[in-house]
Amino acid sequence: MDSIFTTYSTSEVSIEKKIEPVRIPAKKAVSLGLIVNELATNSTKHGFRGGGEDTFFISLKKDTTGQVCRLNVGNNGEAFPAEVDLQHPETLGMQLISSLIKQLSGEMELIRQPRSEFRITFPL
Repeated sequence: MDSIFTTYSTSEVSIEKKIEPVRIPAKKAVSLGLIVNELATNSTKHGFRGGGEDTFFISLKKDTTGQVCRLNVGNNGEAFPAEVDLQHPETLGMQLISSLIKQLSGEMELIRQPRSEFRITFPL
């Protein structure tokens, strides 16, 4: 993520991580990495406007049963546009994210306010 923010962002981006130790199969880990990469890249292109304290956050934890994991990814930049339909994404990046979440047998929820946050749950 550091290289993404260094390459694409016009301002310094702080990264807040709250990642619990979780054993994830390699195939799922690759999909998760691609999702996080795409969301981080989109943050720099569409969310952060520079001139402020830009923050990207990511958390990963298991639920109380230990069978389901939740990945939260977001930023404090511009709100995610209301006109973007996650059920029928038009951009290649959002299509990729949706496809990867399906591969995980997961579900995605988008919180648009007060900050953009993607909440992705998937079975371990």
